Amino acid sequence: MNFCFDDLYSYRFMYDSDNDEIEISFDSYYSKDEKIFIEKKCTLIIEGWTVAKGKLSKDSRWSSCIDRFIGVVDMILNIEESEDVNGSCLLMTVMTNDDRYVDWYFENAKIKFVVND
Repeated sequence: MNFCFDDLYSYRFMYDSDNDEIEISFDSYYSKDEKIFIEKKCTLIIEGWTVAKGKLSKDSRWSSCIDRFIGVVDMILNIEESEDVNGSCLLMTVMTNDDRYVDWYFENAKIKFVVND
């Protein structure tokens, strides 16, 4: 991923459990390629996953019911994507507006990054 949201608060969050889609919007982002801060509204879209798990960051066991760990995202604290012969994996740590630190795990998710012009 060539973008990150270090220390940036989101202004919009949407979770569609029927269509397996999450959208998190920000007023700005950091471009890892250009190593600069860009003040343009943008949205991170995660969709179409085959497996989704969640847990409180302090816990060691994942739950296959991610819905219990979904909450309005204030900040993305960490986001990592990896691939192997079995497919892709996305691991995120987020802070929700109810003061929880939550880890999300997605297999084979499609990740889109949309910058609003």
